[in-house]
Amino acid sequence: MAPLAGMLRERGFRVTGSDSGVYPPASTLLESLGISFFHTFDAAHMQPTPNLAVIGNIIARGNPELEEVLDRKIPYRSMPEILEEV
Repeated sequence: MAPLAGMLRERGFRVTGSDSGVYPPASTLLESLGISFFHTFDAAHMQPTPNLAVIGNIIARGNPELEEVLDRKIPYRSMPEILEEV
């Protein structure tokens, strides 16, 4: 997802993210682009409310951020859907 985050950032989108395992080279790429990210999943990360959430294929029901997206009806897409749209 880090390359997608970078591509979206370069196109002017505000990008943040969460993952339980962000390591180099992904972490260094994100840091070099000024993209902040969390090392845990928490519903509080959905503040301020995003216009759109990109949900990775490894994310399952029970993930607090996914549940927040679904509960609050925040629009979401998969990585392939975003790539098709941009």
